[in-house]
Amino acid sequence: MSLPHHQNISEQQRRHAQRLRYRAVTQGLIGRDPSGLPVALAMTSIGTMFLLGFILALLNGGDLYASPLLLFGFSLCVFGIILLAVLLGEKIVKLLISKKKHCGCCIFYQPQDEVYDVGLCQSDPREGFVRRTHSCPYFRYSERAMVRDRLAQRPDMIARIRITHRDHEQLGGE
Repeated sequence: MSLPHHQNISEQQRRHAQRLRYRAVTQGLIGRDPSGLPVALAMTSIGTMFLLGFILALLNGGDLYASPLLLFGFSLCVFGIILLAVLLGEKIVKLLISKKKHCGCCIFYQPQDEVYDVGLCQSDPREGFVRRTHSCPYFRYSERAMVRDRLAQRPDMIARIRITHRDHEQLGGE
C-alpha cells in the first residue's frame, strides 16, 4: 500500500517541477533582449566599415559617395558604441549587486529537494537549476526565503524544532 502512495508523491513532485520550469520560461522571456551584444557589435563594425569607405571615397575623389557613407557610418558607430556602453554598464551593475546577494534568500529561488541546496531560478530560465549560493542579478529579497536558507544551513535546528513541536503536542493531548 505504501508503494502506490510513494509513486503518487514522486509524480506530484515531477509535475510541480515541470510547472516551475514552464513558469520560469514563460515569465523569463518577457521583456528580455538576448541579442543586445551581437547587435551592438554588428552596428559598430558596420559603421566602422562605412567610415573606412568614406575615407577611401575621399582619397579617390568620389565626393558623391562620401556623404552617405559618412552619414551611415557615423550614425551606426555612435549608436553601436552607446549600446555597448549601456550593456557594459548593466553588466557592471549586475556584478556589483550579485556580489552580496544569492539565490538562497531570493523570492525567485525555488528549492527542488529537501536539502534546499539545488533549486530552480524562476527569474532567469537560462540558468535552469542553480545552487543555493549562486549569485543572482535579478535578486529580490524575501524574509521567508532567508529563514528557509538559514534553516537549511542548520539541519540540527529543524530536528530540534520537530522534537519541541512533538513534545508540545504530547503535553497538550494529555
